[in-house]
Parts: sequence; structure tokens; C-alpha cells
Amino acid sequence: GYESGTDKYPKNYPENFFGRFAVPTDIVRLLVQTLQSDDIYRVARSFPSPDHRSVRLATQAGMLYVILYFCPELLHKNDTAMRETVDRHFGENWIITLYMGHVIDLSVEWARYKAAKKALDNILTLPNITQISRQNLQWFQEAKQELAQFLTEGILTPDFLLRNTEPLLQCMRKSNVALRWRLLHRRTWQPKFSELIRSQVSPNAVMDLLLTSAQLEYQVKNMFSDLLEQRQAQWDECKSAVMGRLTELSEYFTGEKALTRVQRDERMMQWFAGLAKEVEAMKEGEEHSTVMGRKIQKTITALEEVEQFEQVDTDEQLKAFLGDTRELLRQLVRVVNIRHSDLSKMEVISDLSYGFEILNDYTQVMHDRVRSEPNYSVLLRAGFVKLASILDVPLTRINQVDSPDALSVAEFYSSELVDFMRRLLDVIPRSVFAILSQIVEVQTHRLKALPVKFESHYLKDYAQLDERYHLALLTNKASNFTEGVLAMEKTALGII
Repeated sequence: GYESGTDKYPKNYPENFFGRFAVPTDIVRLLVQTLQSDDIYRVARSFPSPDHRSVRLATQAGMLYVILYFCPELLHKNDTAMRETVDRHFGENWIITLYMGHVIDLSVEWARYKAAKKALDNILTLPNITQISRQNLQWFQEAKQELAQFLTEGILTPDFLLRNTEPLLQCMRKSNVALRWRLLHRRTWQPKFSELIRSQVSPNAVMDLLLTSAQLEYQVKNMFSDLLEQRQAQWDECKSAVMGRLTELSEYFTGEKALTRVQRDERMMQWFAGLAKEVEAMKEGEEHSTVMGRKIQKTITALEEVEQFEQVDTDEQLKAFLGDTRELLRQLVRVVNIRHSDLSKMEVISDLSYGFEILNDYTQVMHDRVRSEPNYSVLLRAGFVKLASILDVPLTRINQVDSPDALSVAEFYSSELVDFMRRLLDVIPRSVFAILSQIVEVQTHRLKALPVKFESHYLKDYAQLDERYHLALLTNKASNFTEGVLAMEKTALGII
């Protein structure tokens, strides 16, 4: 029979097991063909790069792996179909996950199937795996540097987010693709590949990337949600400011405004007044964002070209006024480009549901890291929020059919997530009490009592600078733990 943790299976398992519920072969082949050729979950917008194809198709690759067992002839005999399947879906990822993060090593699971094994053998060569792991290592290091830059104190502001949405999304993609490959393929059963992959990046570095990427995603998502709520107000504010400036420019060329020394110019008056009316007619809305963006860009171009006229080119104050107006119009473009679709992309990119089982391997790593660096605990909140994406997997279809079981299923998986959090967080109270014990020992046994009066040449002895420095260091560690706990005080995960 089957033995967990080994490659020993009952004879003809699992095809005979799935054969109990026979599905017409034509339908199975049609499903396989669809999964091979189409992006059925429409994830291409979240991972548009061809380098990220295996991640983009990861969900349907897991589905394809299961469906192939309903048609074992393909696994045994169809070399062409299996080569196409492996090249498209498993060319870089031979370790995949199924429902709720169950890890599958295809080099083990498909070893009994001739056509599938032959297709896998084409990619599971040491030179090919070395090249793939080096490419992933490059992305890993680049993502680490970019995350450090974006998470520098004072860098990530709402204005920075509006100006750099695409670079931030690209950083999220790179870090999550690199992280996913590292987490999964450290589980490979092939000793020569395992040694290569594990030697390149330490478990500490993997967890660092996980938590720093989660921190960036947490901050960006919260900031982006706030911008979406304020979008209409920002649009109205910028639009009113632009209309006011264009109206002032129209009035400026009447020659009747105080302190102006320009001659009346009817064409300029009418042109700026027309621009003001065009801006007034613009409407905010995601369905009009592309059209609005083009109209605003045309207005910016027109304001740049008008500086070629002599009466504008010779007036520095007027040119500065036009420059400020163009900047307001660019701000309008940024506001128009705040879309819910970008927030949806972030949710897809930051998905960590594949790691629910794998992360148990890193519990001790996290404990050791938190003990040695208490400020590390501050990052755990973002990590838990990222891991909460595991709740979307069982609830998606249940919510779509309005099932009354949604609440009970959510409660169960939320409790599973909370259990994992408890196992991970139990290091914090242990560490805090250990620190407090050290603080008490320093205060009661190592620090000398200060007399009311003493001679000045004894000051150095009573100062005990080393002991007081050690006491301050311990107090700082305890305060860092406190900061981490307070940060998690109001973190919502599922229905918990």
C-alpha cells in the first residue's frame, strides 16, 4: 500500500482510483488541450512577461496534473502531447502545488509513466537546472536590492506610488517569482539538484525576501486602497485648479488685469478659454481612463507648444505658470490611472497560498531569527497578511454559488491559519521573559547601589558603563518585541 513520505504506491495508483468515476476520453482530451493552450484564469495581466510564464500558468498546471490521471494513455504513450505539456507548464517548475499548498515532485510522481518521464528527462538535466537556478538567483538578488530601496524610510509616499506604480508592480512580480521557485524547489527529491539549489540561498535569505516583499505589498496595498477612496476628491481638486489657471490665463490676455503689461490678444483669450471648457467637460471614471488620459496628454502637449509664441516665450512668469498647470494636468493623468484592476493585480501577484504546507519547514528558522533580531518581529504582521491569501482558495467557488457553508469553511481555515501563527509567535513571549530575566539579573546583582555622596574619583567605578549599556540593549530588544506585538494587535485575517 501507499506509505506517506516515500515513493511507494499501490499498483496502478492513482489512475485506477480516478477510473472509478469514468469520464469520457474525448472530454478529458478536450480539457487537456484547453489547459495546454489557453490562459483560463486570465492571469496574463498580472504576469505579462514571458519569463514568468510558469508562474502565470501555475494554477492550471496543477489542475492539468490531476486531469492527466483520467487519461493515463497520455502519460504512458503520447510522447508528443507530454513533451508539449512539460515544455509549456513544467519547463522551469518540476515541483508544483495542488489544492491548499500540497507539494508534488513530478520527477517522483511521473517516474512510472514512460512518456511523461521521457518528457521530464529532457529538462531535468544538470546544465539546464543550473541555468534555471542561476537565473532565479539573479532575480532573487535584484528583488532584494529593489525592496531595500523602496522600503527605505520616507521613500514610499502616495505621490511616489502614483509616479512609480509600474516599477513597484514589477518589483513585486520579480520578488514573488523568485520566492516561489526557491520555496518549492528546495523540496526536490533529487539529491544533485537539491544540493545545488540549497547551496545558493540560505533559509534565512528566503525568509528575508518573503517578509520584506510582504511588507512592501502591505504598505502599497493600504496606500493604494486609500488613493482609490480619495480618487474622486483628488480628481475634483486637480480639475478645479487646472480650470482656474486656464481661466486666469485667458483673462491675462485681456490686458485689463492689474499689473499686466500685455496687449489684448483675442486668439489667446479664446484658446485658453476653450481649453478650460475642455477640461471642465472631462469626466472621472475607470471606464473612461484611457480616453481621458489621451485628452489630458493632448492638453499638456498644447500647453508646451503655446510657449513657442513670442508673447509667451518672452514672459518668464507666464512660462512658470504654464509649467505649474502642466504639472497639475500630469497629476490628473496619475489620478485617472488609479484603477481597481491594479489592486487586483497586486492580490494575484502576492498570492502565497502555495506555501501553506512549505512554511512549516521554516518555523525554526523564523524562531531563531526573531530571537537574534527582535525588530524582525515587526515584519511578521505583513507576512501573516500575505499568507491569508490561502483563505481565498477554498472560499472562491463557495462564495460564487452563495453557499451557506461559506462561514463554516472560513472559520475552519481561519483557525488553521491562526494555529500556524500561534506556533510561530510563541517565540515572542518566551524571548521577552528571557530578556526580562536578564534585566532583573543585571539590576539586582551587577549594578552597584549608588550612595548619596561619594568622592569624584570613584565616579568611574559607580558608573558601570558596560553594565548600563548591556541593560539599555536588553531594554531595546524588549521594546522591539513590544512594537511587533502592537503592530499585530488589529490585523484582520479571514474572519478572525
